[in-house]
Amino acid sequence: MKSNLSYLDWIKVLPLIDAEYGMCLCPSCGSEGISYQYFGFPDDSFGWKLVWCRSCMSGVRISRTKIPENAESLRSDEEQQKFLNQHSGIQWVG
Repeated sequence: MKSNLSYLDWIKVLPLIDAEYGMCLCPSCGSEGISYQYFGFPDDSFGWKLVWCRSCMSGVRISRTKIPENAESLRSDEEQQKFLNQHSGIQWVG
């Protein structure tokens, strides 16, 4: 596993299309398949996106992201907190 990766190291390898995340290699450990989840606010098309590797549990937070129209997004405080509690082992880069 590579240590000392920066936020930009992660961003450089992420695909532009969400459907391609499953084929993306983790910049930290090289495992195939990166997970992501959109977070947002009610009645707003912008939010943030969490991106992480399920194998090594490292990832990044991408702020000010346009949430695609058909994307699943967590918009209530309760949903967001539940997700964060369930994924508390993720080590966020940068």
